[in-house]
Formats: sequence, C-alpha cells, structure tokens
Amino acid sequence: MSIRPGQQLPDSIDELDGVVKTAMLLLLLDEESSRAVFRELPAEVQEEVARTLSSIQEVPNLLGESVISEFYDKIGRAHV
Repeated sequence: MSIRPGQQLPDSIDELDGVVKTAMLLLLLDEESSRAVFRELPAEVQEEVARTLSSIQEVPNLLGESVISEFYDKIGRAHV
C-alpha cells in the first residue's frame, strides 16, 4: 500500500508495504539512527522512502509500536 499526501494510515500493519513501514520507522527513530538506517538502503529504495516520508503526516501510536516491534523481531532473527 502506497501512501498519498493527506491519506490516513490504516489501522493494521498488515496493510502496509515495506516502503511505508521503513518510512514510518525513520520517523520514529532519533535523527542519527534514522540517517544511519537510510544510508543502508539501496538508492532506488531511498527515493521511494523519501517520497513516502513526505506523505506521512503523523504515525498513530499503536501502528508505530507495531512497526518498531516488527523491526526488532526481524533484526533479532537476522542475528541468530
């Protein structure tokens, strides 16, 4: 699911694609961490994420918590 400017985010993380989840994560992280994650993305994904970032006005708390939880789950599995 791509997000257009002014579009309300869904209630469920299951309705979001990876680009939207990444953009939301970057908004939720502190500036330094956000820059570090962004730099690791492939150039084409950086462009998509940058466009999506400009479309997201606010991340609802529950949705943000779900995005962060999924991120940490995936990191944990990658380091096992």
